[in-house]
Amino acid sequence: MSFHRFTLCFAFAASAFIAFTAPFNLPPTMKAGERLAAEIVSPGLDYNDPVALVCPGRDDVRCATIEIQPDMFVDIYWPAREFVEPLPVVLFIANLPRKDYLSKTEKPYRRYVPVISWAADIATRGMIAIVPDFVLPGRDLPIFFEWLEKTGPTLGMDSSKQAYFCTGYSSAILPAMTSWESEKHLRALIGYYTFWRPDQGVKLRPDVAFQLVRVGKGWYITQGDKFMVPLVEKLKAAGNPVEVVDMPNSLPFFDWKQLDTEAAGVLEKTLTFLEKHLK
Repeated sequence: MSFHRFTLCFAFAASAFIAFTAPFNLPPTMKAGERLAAEIVSPGLDYNDPVALVCPGRDDVRCATIEIQPDMFVDIYWPAREFVEPLPVVLFIANLPRKDYLSKTEKPYRRYVPVISWAADIATRGMIAIVPDFVLPGRDLPIFFEWLEKTGPTLGMDSSKQAYFCTGYSSAILPAMTSWESEKHLRALIGYYTFWRPDQGVKLRPDVAFQLVRVGKGWYITQGDKFMVPLVEKLKAAGNPVEVVDMPNSLPFFDWKQLDTEAAGVLEKTLTFLEKHLK
């Protein structure tokens, strides 16, 4: 085994693992449906017992936890089908240190029930979802991107086609991310209930597609719209492909709390958006 140590998502019986014979060096994997079920019943459920949106075929998505270096983990989700060409990558951006998630929910971000659901749904559409678990995001993300460039191709990843899936506090790390060398591979940016100020210096190339999901109740409108509405117009004027999804009747963190046609429809729009701009 190489320097990078592979660890399983959970210590399930060997019968739960999925064999894979594609031309990539994948670690042993388990079904995302089993991973999701395990987290639903484990302690530390967050955001008032969030519901997981249902996507056909998600249960057969494969996932594994990889330790990039000691105490630096990523969860990776691959499509259930075999593939012979590298696939685009969707990276979940979580800015808070691990200790903050543990203190609030007793789980790291990668073990949140809705995050597992999102990542599995993305993988059903022929993309690879990566959910990091960093001790300090600002320190650890550059190490991750170096690992992605070197090791990603052996795991079936096309590191030249990347999207960032940003939720909540992710905006604080975006200025640095859009100035790193890895930015040249960014094709699309998804913003769920997140915003950033002009003085934070987030810069997107004119060819980077942007989807903003606006939520109509709570603090997001009063705090976020005064920054994001002008930003959307600025991006459009610069030629960026921009899509705005409005949810006027929903609360912040809608996709964590409600299982209805509106929330499911937003996720479908995001999946279609990613397919369009990554493939």
